[in-house]
Amino acid sequence: MKTVKTIMALAVCLLLTALPALAQYPLDQQTTYYQRDLCDGVTLTHLATPEGSRYQTQDMHIVEFDPRQDDLYFNVVAGGRYANDRSTVSDTVKRFDSENPDLTPLAAVNGDLWMMGSAHSRVEGKGTSYGGYSDPVVKAELTLPRGFNMYGGEIICSAYMYTETPYEGEFWSFGMTADGRAVIGCPTLDIGISSTKGSVAADGLNRLPANDSLVVYTDRGCLSNYAISDAYELVVDMGGDYTVTDGARLTGRIADVYDDTVDADPSITDTTIILTARGSAVSRLTGFTVGDEITLSFDIGERYGRDVDVWREVTDAVGGHMPFVVDGVKCETGTTTGYPSTILAIKNDGRVLMIADDGRQSGFSRGLDFNDYAALADELDINTGFILDGGGSTDMVALDGGEYKVMNKPSDGHERIVENTVILSRGPGRGKANAQVRIPDDPGDLTSLYFTDPAAYALLSCNIQSQITKTGEGAFIAADKYNSDVSFSVRFGLPQTTAANPDAATEYEYPAVDIDEYPYIVLDMKVQTADPCAVQFQTVYVAAGDDWAASGGNFIGFNNILNDGGFHRCVIDTTGNSAVTGQLNAIRIGYLLAVNGVTVRNGDGVVLRSLRLARSADEAAKLARYPFSDVAAGKWYADAVGYCYESGCMTGTSQTVFAPDSPVTRAGFATIIAAMSGADLTGYGRDVFSDVPAGKWYWAPVAWAYDKGITAGTGEGKFSPDACITRQEMAVMLRKYAVFAGRSVRVNNVSLGAFPDADAVASWAELSVRWAYGNGLMTGSAAGGEVLLLPEAAATRAQVAQIVANYLK
Repeated sequence: MKTVKTIMALAVCLLLTALPALAQYPLDQQTTYYQRDLCDGVTLTHLATPEGSRYQTQDMHIVEFDPRQDDLYFNVVAGGRYANDRSTVSDTVKRFDSENPDLTPLAAVNGDLWMMGSAHSRVEGKGTSYGGYSDPVVKAELTLPRGFNMYGGEIICSAYMYTETPYEGEFWSFGMTADGRAVIGCPTLDIGISSTKGSVAADGLNRLPANDSLVVYTDRGCLSNYAISDAYELVVDMGGDYTVTDGARLTGRIADVYDDTVDADPSITDTTIILTARGSAVSRLTGFTVGDEITLSFDIGERYGRDVDVWREVTDAVGGHMPFVVDGVKCETGTTTGYPSTILAIKNDGRVLMIADDGRQSGFSRGLDFNDYAALADELDINTGFILDGGGSTDMVALDGGEYKVMNKPSDGHERIVENTVILSRGPGRGKANAQVRIPDDPGDLTSLYFTDPAAYALLSCNIQSQITKTGEGAFIAADKYNSDVSFSVRFGLPQTTAANPDAATEYEYPAVDIDEYPYIVLDMKVQTADPCAVQFQTVYVAAGDDWAASGGNFIGFNNILNDGGFHRCVIDTTGNSAVTGQLNAIRIGYLLAVNGVTVRNGDGVVLRSLRLARSADEAAKLARYPFSDVAAGKWYADAVGYCYESGCMTGTSQTVFAPDSPVTRAGFATIIAAMSGADLTGYGRDVFSDVPAGKWYWAPVAWAYDKGITAGTGEGKFSPDACITRQEMAVMLRKYAVFAGRSVRVNNVSLGAFPDADAVASWAELSVRWAYGNGLMTGSAAGGEVLLLPEAAATRAQVAQIVANYLK
């Protein structure tokens, strides 16, 4: 078999003649050194950009392939027997090649980051301090991957735990199913431990034995977890070999207990699992004893609910750091400069990119600024992409002349040893798959985003100490595992791709917003906290132009919001920061600050109902008067709607819809009249009309209006509550209310003769219509080129708002 494989590899290499080719990727001012086929359907491109490019001096290698091609295989391979073993990409590829005679590796890049002894894996007695954390975690350095990883169908480790280290952002993963479906997301792993004595949850799989955590260790994690002496550990005999997969239910029996009285540490075997708890998590294990039969359950999810079904079928996954574009929407990435990068990305046509960009080498390759990733996503037509381990670990190995060679120039001058390696191979056909690509829907007007609409959530993200929940009121963004900073971002970075591709996002002509044209931000939100403090403070950052991340340069200031359980609209003015200019990319809000004695607890948060943009301070002030998506600031009724909403006379038909053109019913107008009066209807109500039964929402206001002489109904003991109120009926009720309120209802010499349809006014309504017209409460309506009274037409909500505002002002 190896002889056949060698012949195949040589045959492939004969096709790899490094001839110059036209540039495949339109990077700014790029110079393409070469482009070649690694096999049919897989290309390797080596390109560079000069100092004058927007990227400055870069040297980059890109492997592109279609994961749906049935003879291609994607594997994530460990550096050794255990997850904490490390080796170079070259050595891992050669080992994989020798162990898999049916596959020919074509290209490979380095994979996940790992927990370092200088920061996360703090060794007892070393005095290591990192980000304010100085508690010892292990007796010896344990370099486990940081992200969610799967090798050959087995879950190797869950993503890093909050208790291991202070906030470091989310660690995303790239996954591939057996049939070639590629996916990028933030997978989670729920682990349950149950017996007849009860059930508990574990915090992670093959993670650091951190304080206040319960971790499950398998035979693919580490030979020893080096837990310090305060750990409480159970050894579970599984009775044979086992594999951790999604949906697995593994049953074993507790064989031994290691507590703080035992000096020895348990070591993993092929047939055991170790449960390790420290601090407050110890109590989760003390109820189990030697001999107990327990079952461990493993279930994959996804933090944002994206592609859960696909993740449950993934066989190989590699963890990494942050995404820079998700489903076509660019993300906040930070402000790091000159960084060597290893990237995995899915294009808008479903093809996958493996990218190694060198850096930290003056005159050869500077490395990417984090703000460059957004432009890179557009120019490479990337739909979803994220960064793996970078820096000195950035490495690409490819088949070249029958040998596996390092294609790039690592910044250390040589390959680093790394936790795992991503390998693309060619082998026997395995069947085709469907593409897993999301082209984002056109969100419409970016100047008015309403989070009562689920479509708006595609533009919303939060940091790892927060969770977003969809509610009928809006997006509830709450602290989760709070440490020091909770924030959310509204991302305006929609695709601007230029690739000639029928599936490319450029075909959708997405809108963009210039912050110079819309420098005012109107937030509509409410606070939901356990702390009853009167005010909650917020920090506001606005990234625009070439700036994609929150930084001191785009800090706008502090905002505050009343904590009274109600929604409040506040205006944020960006005009004072000259650095905030150009296309709007992101607005970041630090929504709860532990200042002025405020305590932030998990579950505390805000409900974001809408975010609107305005051209001027005056327009922003008008928008801040109401929360409605269908009431533009320049409409003739906008000020009246704002006045009625603020005064409590009228609400919307929903949290964010006013429905200005909808008719008002007679019951609705009676309710508005009662609200105008400020009537206290608590416990009020009596049977007056036969068609107004007790318990209806309008029962009390209709009874109140009857008692005050404002309405006598429509005859025969009925009120007709669901009938639309006509304009002349409205004038009658409003005039009777004026009489009740003690206002003058004198008509004097008011004539309706200027209106062509004056004769259409009923005799019983004429006096009231003349009064409403003469006092400027009711004007005509344009219809058919004339201004008419339209006395028998149904009064719309916009007309009622204007008339009520005219009366009350």
